[in-house]
Amino acid sequence: MEENLDYPIREIPDLPLEESTEEEIVKKIEQAQELTKKVRIPKLTVLKWVRFPQTLDFSQPFRAVIMGTTGSGKSALVETLATKSDQYNNGEGKIIDIFASRDLENLAWCRHEQYKDDVLLIHGNDVKLSCEWHTKKIGDMTLKDYQEHKVILSVPVFYSSLEDEWKSIAKMTGILQQRTSYDRHKVWFVAVREGSSLLYSRIGVGDSQGVAKNKFVYAIREFRHSGCAIGVDILRFTGLDVEVRSLADFLFLKAHGLEGLADELRWVYAYYDLFVDIMRQPEWAFIIATKKGGLGHGNFQLPYIHKGTHEDFLTLFNIEIKYGDKINYADKGNNHTSDFEHVDIMKVRIAKGIGTAAIAKGGTFDIDGKTMTLQKRSGRTVYQQILKHNQDIDTSGSCHICKRLDQQEQSTTRDPAVNS
Repeated sequence: MEENLDYPIREIPDLPLEESTEEEIVKKIEQAQELTKKVRIPKLTVLKWVRFPQTLDFSQPFRAVIMGTTGSGKSALVETLATKSDQYNNGEGKIIDIFASRDLENLAWCRHEQYKDDVLLIHGNDVKLSCEWHTKKIGDMTLKDYQEHKVILSVPVFYSSLEDEWKSIAKMTGILQQRTSYDRHKVWFVAVREGSSLLYSRIGVGDSQGVAKNKFVYAIREFRHSGCAIGVDILRFTGLDVEVRSLADFLFLKAHGLEGLADELRWVYAYYDLFVDIMRQPEWAFIIATKKGGLGHGNFQLPYIHKGTHEDFLTLFNIEIKYGDKINYADKGNNHTSDFEHVDIMKVRIAKGIGTAAIAKGGTFDIDGKTMTLQKRSGRTVYQQILKHNQDIDTSGSCHICKRLDQQEQSTTRDPAVNS
């Protein structure tokens, strides 16, 4: 707890909605952003605890849920929590912005004065980025990439489909869990904006979202052991599964709409008025409830990096995106061969000269010092993959599957033992 100023939330200065012109609102936001530029770390202050006061320790792997209506400042608060976590960890933390809205809001880190020179952009395997920052295909990503960069961003438009984005999130989450220990003051902060889209408790969008969601829910339970704090912003309380909600150390309540608070949170009305303190809450204010029963209110400075409504980040940061052919992940079932399996079959075939029958049996193979595992297939399936590879080379000069996955040398190497 940084300050304890004794006045209620309703006395925080706010321009009444009916008296606000668009110009006045824009001017007020610009003034707040200019003020924040002069401060190294945006301030976040609990002005008053109305019950069970406690100290907020952002140096630990905490779990925060930020809930409010659209435009209430949820995403700005996530950014503030991320920088607070890094501040409390003596600048030794990481910021991993893993999921965001389609307006590319998490690219705002690319203009942060402290972080902009150490940003890694993650993209789909069939996507190429042209920009001034480091980039990495999700298929090549390892724990070392997290360790070597300050800010790691996964941006929706860097994937050719929503399915690819879900798969990327699942893999990024799995890699984070490989961090089995951490030094004190080296907590990594994971940001999930629009968390309802990823962790919605009722509706899913395809099997890949289900996989990503399940992995992430499990990871949230275990993130504390991996030294990862997390901030998730959502529209409504029931937008998260109960197992996620129950894990939150801090629940930040932002402005709500006409529906008010969920039934589980209506006890808050004993302390705060729905119409004055919650529905009309200014963008820079919040109410906080803690896992230990604490309840209070406060405010924070709007981060100067926060995306403006009409900003075009791709143009501003001169980022060019090229989408390649869509990768076949064999999502339809075990009887379909993915592009990755095709590449692995050809690696074993070309590098080792192993026969189709031996490859069909599956198992592990040592290729250039790396262990590769192939699943069991029929000899006919393996033969068809080799035939397809040769036919592509004979007709167009390269195998389009190998080329799509950046296996440039292999894409032009024909298997002489199989005629096309």
